[in-house]
Amino acid sequence: MAITFTNKAAGEMKERVENLVGVGSDSIWVTTFHSTCVRILRRYADRIGYDNNFAIYDTDDQKTVMKEVCKRLQIDTKQLKEIFPDPAPASKSTGPSVVKTPFFCCSFNVS
Repeated sequence: MAITFTNKAAGEMKERVENLVGVGSDSIWVTTFHSTCVRILRRYADRIGYDNNFAIYDTDDQKTVMKEVCKRLQIDTKQLKEIFPDPAPASKSTGPSVVKTPFFCCSFNVS
């Protein structure tokens, strides 16, 4: 097993493994961290009570779902800037940044 964080690096590593191993290299997992996790979850999710047929939502999908939830609950999304922030201007980052998405920062007290 070889794990990396980018598709490009995974592709390069897979090529190297194929050159080194030859026949049988197909059975070696050479993937990204996320791809490995998804593969494991798809294979074993049913063992922890979840359906193997799940979807992974990107940031745009999460926002769409949260806007629909807010609409159904009659919550004005314009007043929820921490959940639906204005897009940040493109800039060079000097360090890691934390992005709050609706999935991670949303909680409502609905009665």
